[in-house]
Amino acid sequence: MRRIQDLLRLLNDADVRYLIIGETAFAAHGWVRATADLDLFVGDDEANVECLRDVLMSFGYDVTDARPEDFRRYKILLRQYDLPLDLHPFVEGAADFEACWRRRVVADIGGVEASFASLDDLIAMKRAADRPKDREDLQQLERLKQLRDRGPE
Repeated sequence: MRRIQDLLRLLNDADVRYLIIGETAFAAHGWVRATADLDLFVGDDEANVECLRDVLMSFGYDVTDARPEDFRRYKILLRQYDLPLDLHPFVEGAADFEACWRRRVVADIGGVEASFASLDDLIAMKRAADRPKDREDLQQLERLKQLRDRGPE
């Protein structure tokens, strides 16, 4: 079974600009919550999309039917794989990718350096999604923000 770390290593080696969002991103901010998939917010410039497609295909995802334009316009769900993956060209509640990229947090995930959405961006995303599970997550994320803002005691 392929692991998240294997995919992230390939993305990093190809200089793909991505941000881990969703539940997997919580760990970079001090809270681990189980999830069945990996959500990536991806830069939608042409070069990044081409590199992303190449990495996905080398990892074993079949994206031959997805045109580069599809990666810029639609959320792409890759579900029938060992590592379910959601690719987001935009995220409700978030500024554009470039703004989120500037605020990213770089952290280790299983021995691989990865880019994560900032805590403030995750909070904005969860607030905008506003599903019951998002409201529960939002409470925990806001507690983490209070602790962060308070600083060491």
